[in-house]
Amino acid sequence: METQGLVPTSNLKKNVLNFSGAIDVSPKVTVSMNFNYSTQTLRGEFNDAYSNQTTGSFNQWFHRNLDMKILRELKDLRTPTGIWASWNHANPNSFDPANSRAFYAGNFWYNFYKWFDLVQPVSNTDRYFGDISFAYQPHKNWKFRGTYRKQQNLVWEEEKFYTDLVESGTQTTGNCPECRGFYSTNNANTNRTNLEGQITFNKRYNKFGVNASLGTDIFRQVQKELRANTNNGLSVPNLFSIANSRDQATIVNTRRHLRYSALFFTGSFSYDNFLNLDVTYRQDWMSELPSDNPFITSKSAGLSFIFSQLLKWTPLSFGKLRASIGEIPIGLGFAQFPGFAYAPGQFQWNGNLMMTTPDQLVDPRIRGSVTRQMEVGIDLEFLKRRVGVSFTYWNGDDRDFVTQLTVNGSSGYNSLLTNAGLIKKRGMNFKLMGRPVWNSNVKWEINTNLGLLSSNKVVDLGPDIQKTLGIQGNWGTVGPYMLHEVGKDWGQLFGNGMKRIDGQPVLDAAGLYINDPAVSYGSVLPKYTFGAQTTIEYKRFVLSANADGQVGGKFFSLSNMWGSFSGLTARTATINDKGNPIRDAVADGGGVHVFGVDNTGRPVDYYVEAQNYFHSIYDRRAMDHYVYDLTFVKLREVSLGFSLPVEKWSFTRKWASKAVLSLTARNPILIYAKTEDFDPSEISELSGEAGNLPGTRGFGMNLKLGF
Repeated sequence: METQGLVPTSNLKKNVLNFSGAIDVSPKVTVSMNFNYSTQTLRGEFNDAYSNQTTGSFNQWFHRNLDMKILRELKDLRTPTGIWASWNHANPNSFDPANSRAFYAGNFWYNFYKWFDLVQPVSNTDRYFGDISFAYQPHKNWKFRGTYRKQQNLVWEEEKFYTDLVESGTQTTGNCPECRGFYSTNNANTNRTNLEGQITFNKRYNKFGVNASLGTDIFRQVQKELRANTNNGLSVPNLFSIANSRDQATIVNTRRHLRYSALFFTGSFSYDNFLNLDVTYRQDWMSELPSDNPFITSKSAGLSFIFSQLLKWTPLSFGKLRASIGEIPIGLGFAQFPGFAYAPGQFQWNGNLMMTTPDQLVDPRIRGSVTRQMEVGIDLEFLKRRVGVSFTYWNGDDRDFVTQLTVNGSSGYNSLLTNAGLIKKRGMNFKLMGRPVWNSNVKWEINTNLGLLSSNKVVDLGPDIQKTLGIQGNWGTVGPYMLHEVGKDWGQLFGNGMKRIDGQPVLDAAGLYINDPAVSYGSVLPKYTFGAQTTIEYKRFVLSANADGQVGGKFFSLSNMWGSFSGLTARTATINDKGNPIRDAVADGGGVHVFGVDNTGRPVDYYVEAQNYFHSIYDRRAMDHYVYDLTFVKLREVSLGFSLPVEKWSFTRKWASKAVLSLTARNPILIYAKTEDFDPSEISELSGEAGNLPGTRGFGMNLKLGF
């Protein structure tokens, strides 16, 4: 596969090889093998953080009067002194012949297309994974199986920033220190192995059935990485080697060894094919856990009752009641315990070794934890399975999970890693299936689902902790960021916003917003998620489509914040209620009409100069304007396939058993979004976006052959 990206100079080349097979060595012994190899080379810069040279420029600090085709045509334009031309240089009246660089060099921003000529990241990944299995069945009720699994990833990465960038730009190295000239290289090797052994007993006793297994799982992972990069530019321009670093290069060597060994039991017990009980018990010994408490125990059980076997009601094709409870083990993470990892620094001071002191204290009684979830439900199908419905109620508790608690810095630490907290989650899932037409000529099936997250409360965060520090944000604590707060849903978007009285924003005497530094905007998670899939088969044609969406959830847009500050967004060029452009002076009937209350709660309104208004939203931290809803409905994929009659063609019937030609459209329509400026399904961070790349539509053709 070879794909050209939308970002200039980006492309992906990928090759995949698969093999699987099995052989019966004897009537009782079977050996099977599965092998997969993939190799890919990825080129291009894919950066959706602030100040990136694609959307970070276009949506935040661009000029809307520029022609992108002309920018592409002029990407190789240079001044006589060798400076690459930019669309964003100083004002013409500032030109000084004695210092032409100050005028011609790009102020922060380069020509997009030349930037991607001068910034060249590349990564190559070779991945091998597969397994070999040996099965021995000495008796019809007993089976022994041993499996060895292996996965190995070999990664090589390289990144080049040409020295031309520092000469062709001003004020760029603050956001991009690599623009002084930069080279980095990275080699990483990850090797994962699993050795599994399992004994299975399977037998029926009249109406009773037993299927039980006892097994072990031994896991090992070794990660090794060696990376290096230059610092503060290149001594020889555009010579990309670590030895060419202007300052001492950074060299990092990492080795990680992770292990676990597990014993497990699974049992499935049935009666007359309508009553089933499934149980599991597992104990994991993990290398990351304390030696005096080195294991985590997890259990699960499920009970199902197929009552349609007993209830002889013609319209009912299938009916099942089910209930289950399960646990998932969670370790501490690499090198968390016992803490106090003092790594020698690369650089010395006056010949003395330097080391950093850990700022986190680790609780000596820390342990692994489990996430527990319970569910009950019913599945029904009617009219010879033409109509089906399913309902599930579930709840889950995360209790005493591994978390960081803030402590007083005077103790010598700023956090304590320990077990604490309780998060309670409750929800429901609904599924509906229908086959409006189902015969030998036409088969039409529709499947829909709806999920409701009815509660996701943070009940406890630890002793005397009501609120965590910021967990994730896109502009420090200036913009809203995500945290957890006791008594509220998981993942609150919290931070700066407008001060309000009875829901109305408070304005000062100039008509500008008053700041409230502690506004809770709501959870970043949606309340409802839903989807629908449909497939229609007619003779040799197959038409399929699927859509999905969600309701609720909040996100913060850094792009809209800076785009409005700089006058790029449409909201900065609208008409006010007088019928005049808001960019006109207030004295001429322009300006933004702002409504609110004063500090006594009395209603007030003002006309404010447009530039003052949009600058003040940032200056006053009135971030409500840039917090949006994640609600959307999206058509994800439509596909039309045709099964070619290869069995009838003389030149194919001897070697081809099947051939399907398909036309596919991916993300063809964003049907609805509550926010107009973004596709919420593409938001890349929990708290929002900082320079999000836009969603894309894709159209393709696929030919699948069977031999």
